[in-house]
Amino acid sequence: MKNPAKETDTATLFLRIPESLKQLLSIQVKNNGNSINREIALCLEKKMSETMRYLPVNTPFIKPEASMTGFTIRLPGNLKARLEIWATKNYRSLNNEILVRLDACVGKAECL
Repeated sequence: MKNPAKETDTATLFLRIPESLKQLLSIQVKNNGNSINREIALCLEKKMSETMRYLPVNTPFIKPEASMTGFTIRLPGNLKARLEIWATKNYRSLNNEILVRLDACVGKAECL
């Protein structure tokens, strides 16, 4: 049986995001003085612990844009595990679950 992921574990994954969302994240990064990786992790962690934790299943998917940017991010292992559970519950891929939550965070300028 697999051991549960710990906060000290690090999960590395390749994330594809629309260029428009990356631009919004870049603004947040400059305003908050974080790396883009740190900003994403903080944003996701905040949304997992607040109201966005229970996104309704009918929350829209983020549709791929003509211009998608791909890059590798590192997340705490326990955060990735929680996101995988919610992705399954919401009938989304892990990538799309992350995008929906980032879009909600950045779109409302609620990142830390």
